[in-house]
Amino acid sequence: MKRWVPRLRTVSTQPSRTSATAATTMSAEAWSMARLWHAGRSRPTVALTRRIVAGSRMGGMRTVVRAARPEDAPALGLLMVESWLAAHREQIPDTAWQARAAEWTPEASAHGWAALIADIAATDVPADVLLVAEDDSGAVVGLVHGVVRGVGDGPPAGEISSLYVAHDQHRRGVGTSLLKAAAQALRDLDAVGLRLSVLTANLPARAFYEARGGQQVGPGTTDEDGHLLPTTLYAWSDGSLLGGD
Repeated sequence: MKRWVPRLRTVSTQPSRTSATAATTMSAEAWSMARLWHAGRSRPTVALTRRIVAGSRMGGMRTVVRAARPEDAPALGLLMVESWLAAHREQIPDTAWQARAAEWTPEASAHGWAALIADIAATDVPADVLLVAEDDSGAVVGLVHGVVRGVGDGPPAGEISSLYVAHDQHRRGVGTSLLKAAAQALRDLDAVGLRLSVLTANLPARAFYEARGGQQVGPGTTDEDGHLLPTTLYAWSDGSLLGGD
């Protein structure tokens, strides 16, 4: 079976039990290169094991952002697959969407998240940051994955590769809390600035990032099942300067 990986960030307004505030991922090769590059740096290990990284409260409900744990993998897989398929139904070619729907299962996605969580735990100086948002009941309602990447001869940069929020948690500050927490965690790993790419057709996602200070820095493309789709690149020169609610 083909191993699907998400490549597109999204903010969805489609009705679904879960939908993405933002989502994409880089290739396994990019992850490995980032880890190898960063592992050579000499500095203390940064621990993201404290329970509360950040939080938000709206309508009497509190959301806690914390480091992902192995037992979160099934919930992450379900959130990722359902939200990605719901958000991109009208944004990518139908054949590409149908291929995803047929072959990309929550179980397969959960397996990938479990491997990443284990890899982060086993690495003295991780290049990856994986955080989850949980509600008052302890249910996972959002996730964000970021990575530190080398950029030529310059300093390493922080890159957001996935950001999802459950549909019923939209407009509660969950996505913003996840984004800010990831930016801080990446700064703790010596990343300078923050960047990401979003499907150009995904206007809700673009509005989300622009409202939080993201500046367009150029066009790009992403390959989805053989379809080359245009993307828009966003950057923050200082990851601490994230506006919006």
